[in-house]
Amino acid sequence: MQAGGLCRILIVDDELLIRKGIIHYLDWEQEGFTIVGEASNGQEALDLIKKTHPHILITDFVMHIMDGEELIRVVKERYPEIEIIVLSSFSEFDYVRSSFQNGAVDYILKPKLDAESLLKVLKTAASRIPLFQTAERKTDEPLSVTQVINKMISGFEMTWDEESRLKAFPYRYFYLAGVSGQSLESDEFQVFKDTRMGEFTYYSFSPNKSLQVYIINTEYSEFQHLLDFINIFLVKEPGMGLVVSEVFEDFFQLGKVYKESLLTLLDYRFYFPKGTVLTSRDVKGAPVIENFNLDWFTDKLKRSQFEPAFTYLKDYAERLSRCYKMDIFEYRAFFHNVIFNIMILF
Repeated sequence: MQAGGLCRILIVDDELLIRKGIIHYLDWEQEGFTIVGEASNGQEALDLIKKTHPHILITDFVMHIMDGEELIRVVKERYPEIEIIVLSSFSEFDYVRSSFQNGAVDYILKPKLDAESLLKVLKTAASRIPLFQTAERKTDEPLSVTQVINKMISGFEMTWDEESRLKAFPYRYFYLAGVSGQSLESDEFQVFKDTRMGEFTYYSFSPNKSLQVYIINTEYSEFQHLLDFINIFLVKEPGMGLVVSEVFEDFFQLGKVYKESLLTLLDYRFYFPKGTVLTSRDVKGAPVIENFNLDWFTDKLKRSQFEPAFTYLKDYAERLSRCYKMDIFEYRAFFHNVIFNIMILF
């Protein structure tokens, strides 16, 4: 493994023995890898990805709560830089084929899982990651803005000479703005091309085909100045929805702000109307929802007291729909559970 450090791996499988077996197969650090976590389903994996920033994901396909197919799709939308390896059995060829379509790079057959084949697949995946590739670029050749940004949002620690940084971003303050959920081309979104904003510059990049991100570099620390400018534009584009991170001064915090602020706000965007700017100020103090009383609900159904039961369900669902800090998949899982219990009863 190259001098970029250890390659971080997250293991996702609903079988504890499989996870522990993989963990004990190799002397990971000697081979240039480290296990940063393990999860029993896709939802747990998404929570861990935010905390551990893995380079490689090894995932089973058939799991409860969120399966491997959904996990791969979500990871590739949110974290396109993560390489994904699928664990499968002989009978899951169609699943493996669909996983490649969603962005997985390789697979391992569980019945043939051993240290040698596992290491071979991992090294192939690691070779696709820029940090662990053999450096053909001369050490004195400066990094481009694109290279710096891609590495930072991938979770790598970066250095960048001050002269190059100031040439690209000469002002003191930074914001990240994001637009998602539509087919985006760089010339379609003109909000930051209006020079009336004053002293500012911006740089745009697309981590994936449905997300456009803008690094806004300005002399203005006053958040409202930026929002006023964007809101004027949104009057002309009522279907557009933006998210804007908090202000930060240290350029090298870009990767952290991207993952912990911008991507989180994009998740919350689902709960807010289009044609608005969503900021970190707007999502403080989410409503607290008590647990759904499933025993009471099913008892009412058993007694054929349908009106109070479904009124309770409807009211709860309405409150739940305003709890924007709930993950979309958790929201969906709640209804799956309720429907399952209703089907069992009837």
